[in-house]
Amino acid sequence: LPFFLFISIAVEAMDQLLQSCHSSPSLPQFSENHLKMVQKLLESNNPRMEQLATDSFVTFSNIEESSPSYHRQYDFFISKFSQMCHATYGEDSRKIRSAGLKGLRGVVWKSVTDDLHPNIWEKQHMDKIVPSILFNLQETDQLDESSKSSTLFTSFNDDPYREESPRALSDRCLRELMGKASFGSLRAVMEPVLKHMDLHAHWKPPPLFAIHVFKAIIYSIQSQNSYFVIQELINHLDSMSTADAVIRIGIATVLSNIVSIAGTSIGPLLLSIFNSLLKHLRTSVDFERSEKCKDSEAEKMYQEALINAMGDFANALPDYQKVEMMMFTVGNIPNLGEKRVKQGDEFLQHVLVKTLLKVATKYRTAYLATVFTDSFLHTLIQLALVSDPQVRLGTQQIFHTLLDRHDNLSHLSHLAYVLDVSDVQLTVEKCSRADQMFMRKHIHDMSLMLYRFVSSG
Repeated sequence: LPFFLFISIAVEAMDQLLQSCHSSPSLPQFSENHLKMVQKLLESNNPRMEQLATDSFVTFSNIEESSPSYHRQYDFFISKFSQMCHATYGEDSRKIRSAGLKGLRGVVWKSVTDDLHPNIWEKQHMDKIVPSILFNLQETDQLDESSKSSTLFTSFNDDPYREESPRALSDRCLRELMGKASFGSLRAVMEPVLKHMDLHAHWKPPPLFAIHVFKAIIYSIQSQNSYFVIQELINHLDSMSTADAVIRIGIATVLSNIVSIAGTSIGPLLLSIFNSLLKHLRTSVDFERSEKCKDSEAEKMYQEALINAMGDFANALPDYQKVEMMMFTVGNIPNLGEKRVKQGDEFLQHVLVKTLLKVATKYRTAYLATVFTDSFLHTLIQLALVSDPQVRLGTQQIFHTLLDRHDNLSHLSHLAYVLDVSDVQLTVEKCSRADQMFMRKHIHDMSLMLYRFVSSG
């Protein structure tokens, strides 16, 4: 104990010297000696010494230096602090992990505040820092397994006087790290995040941990860079195209949960991202129809997850972009003009109509001509008359959704037949001139479609 007391006094003295001479021209030279002392303490592998060294390093990291130190390297500190973050044995393991996280925060802060310092965003550094943060973020704060799922992502600020747990610290570290990352640095951070999710099976439904991590990332980075995270997840889904369906379901579920957050910042990449999701949907449909598919139910769940992701994506977009998405989806529906349709194409029609309906439910029609362009209306009329009854029914639901601007469908859907419409108490408004012109132009085609639909039924 006296030995440790002497060391702590010496460290405190050096810390105070460091803080008092922060504007001195001799600070860089003194800092080097200070860091050597910190390194020696960290090399002792004594938990108390390591915590003392970490606190001293954090003090150093908060000091702004007036002159750069070109030759300074933090490789040892990154490796050592990352190692401390993975401590799992002994009474002081949680304290050591907390100290390791504080040390990593100090390294990141010291590196990003000075452009002339070593590049902290290099792959070899991020491959140590990011897994160390995520390893602690996934801990359960010694909760029993039964309560893990319900309390894993609750508020971290239960008691302001209680020492922060490794999980709370790691959450803060992750958000600060992503907040400091520039666009060029994002890939270096995202790669170890995705790799960690793969190795620790965090994609398996329900992917609560993955959702929490990616929401933290999306909310922490600059909003204009949000699309990059979405694109990286889609690219990862590409690389996992042959993985088990449960893994793909997990990735699609994460996409569904975060895509609405990033939706408003995607802009010109809208159709590219939506096309990627549609491509995955088509690939899944083809795979489900093949002999290689061992679990068609899981594959259908994956398709539903993708459809939900596209619906959530659409929900965050302005109306004109929702119309674009519906047009784009319609353009991907195969073989509408052919009398005999392949079984695979028929199934794809069914899935894409479900996708179209999902997007349509997020759209609120203002003027009929805005959404029912000639090509879009013509395609819907064709879909309403195909041989597959599920596709025909889905198409009618799309018509109902887009035509019903006052939620009258809820009053009618449970009724078999209505002799007098006035008895149903529907919300009716005066028809605008634009809608009158639209109906005069297309009422014949729509009425004929309804007649043929009823006749075929």
